[in-house]
Amino acid sequence: MNKKPNFFIVGAPKCGTTALNEYLKEHPNIFMSTPKEPHYFATDMVKRRGIDNSIDYFNLFKNVTDQHLAIGEASVWYLYSKKAIENIFNFNKNAKIIVMLRKPVDMIYSLHSQLIYSRRENEFDFEKAWELEEERKKGKSIPMNSKHVPNLFYSEIANYYTQLQNVYKYFPKNQVKVILFDDFIGDTKSVFNETISFLNLPPFSKDHFPIINENKTVKFKFINTLLNLEPPYLIKNRLKFKKIIGLQKVEFGAKIKKINTVYKDREPIEAAFKNQVIQNYKNEINKLASLLQIDLSNWNK
Repeated sequence: MNKKPNFFIVGAPKCGTTALNEYLKEHPNIFMSTPKEPHYFATDMVKRRGIDNSIDYFNLFKNVTDQHLAIGEASVWYLYSKKAIENIFNFNKNAKIIVMLRKPVDMIYSLHSQLIYSRRENEFDFEKAWELEEERKKGKSIPMNSKHVPNLFYSEIANYYTQLQNVYKYFPKNQVKVILFDDFIGDTKSVFNETISFLNLPPFSKDHFPIINENKTVKFKFINTLLNLEPPYLIKNRLKFKKIIGLQKVEFGAKIKKINTVYKDREPIEAAFKNQVIQNYKNEINKLASLLQIDLSNWNK
């Protein structure tokens, strides 16, 4: 029996990949890897890779059975990676590729929130984080926990046209499914059924699509800052810190992070800066619309 992955959700981040991954897992003929994002093929993102050797990678799929006709994983940085798509092609040129895209200004803003929450970003103000890009390209102002510095280059991450052209360089269009976030949110059931068909699987009756991976942020910035400090400081101040936030027993990192989590939408971006972000991506948006032969005019608003 072949336990080799034959389809990949390659990104982009904050475009619904986690939700689609969870929904697809319910189909009896689909096997999705755990963890969701091994990033094995992103060889240019050394610290970003959760799995970096073939033995461990294939071990993710050890429980595949004969009923699993579609075997996949969903690493959201593959689309942005300079090497992942080529590596996937060399691994399995017959693989099917799923690409999920979202209005760039919304995706980047949501990504910034996620990076704050996961402590990969230490600048809480999105506009200031955007402005730090050139400095970070020079190796300055890098967050302590950053796994891959280019993941902070907000002006480049949503270059979907360029990224999709790279996908088409290796995979024919009939092996690639592009899903727009607005379509996914607007009619999840239809997109789900289309994806099942794209994977050449039998229909699967599913009517309930719960919200997955809603926007998370931190309640208290100072707690996030403390969690970013070096371990000796944390160890020294652990008891004091536990007392401040009212914990008696704690698995320090995980429970504090949970307590410091709040689920809510972010405040709207200030209009002038929002327009700056949109203008940055306007050329890519227009070329993507032409490539896909779809109307993306609302992405330029």
